[in-house]
Amino acid sequence: MTPEIDLPVYPDECDAFGHLNQASFLSLFERARWEMLMRGPGMDVFSRSGAWPAVRKSVIDYHAAAFPGDVLRFHQSLTHLGRTSFTMRQTARRVKDAAVEAGQELKETVREEVNERAPEVKAVVQDAVQSVGQQVKEKAGRVKEEAKQAVKEQRPGRGTAPA
Repeated sequence: MTPEIDLPVYPDECDAFGHLNQASFLSLFERARWEMLMRGPGMDVFSRSGAWPAVRKSVIDYHAAAFPGDVLRFHQSLTHLGRTSFTMRQTARRVKDAAVEAGQELKETVREEVNERAPEVKAVVQDAVQSVGQQVKEKAGRVKEEAKQAVKEQRPGRGTAPA
């Protein structure tokens, strides 16, 4: 999973000193995770399979302060895919200067909604990753074609002398 999600920092997410507080940072990481699913395969990607991703462990490293009005870009990648669990790495960078604000590693266990057993997760997660990956590839292809077209439009045609 490689999409990037931009989320703004609001004043009500900050502490008395004007810094984005740690609990709010965790909420932003969670919002970014679900935004990625919503924009990709859909927020119901797990429930369609009768499963739900439960965060089992989260480790966050805070590197710099964020303030109201900052826009943070969250990047997400799948770092491990097991039989009943997967691990994602998220990083948050301030858009205006690309400073790393924080990083999080999430270990998630997928549980069946009805009986809490851990189902095979590979197919569900792989489908989600492939869907998002395909969207990213398609967008990259469109951007590449648009860039080629822009270059063609800026060049004089063959056999014509520039004016």
